[in-house]
Amino acid sequence: MKPLLILCAAIGLSGCGSLSKTFANRVSCTADGQRAIVSSMYGPLGVASLVDLADAAVLCRKPAP
Repeated sequence: MKPLLILCAAIGLSGCGSLSKTFANRVSCTADGQRAIVSSMYGPLGVASLVDLADAAVLCRKPAP
């Protein structure tokens, strides 16, 4: 059982460095530009979290014309 746990830990820790774009964090803004969301992607699955409003205001501001 112990070797299996060591193997699982080794695969889990090495995955971030060896599998290109399998584990990624992406920042996106809502369509109205008022909120930002961070999506932590684990292959095809992801977990999303809202960004603080003050940070979203900086990240999602519209470029000057």
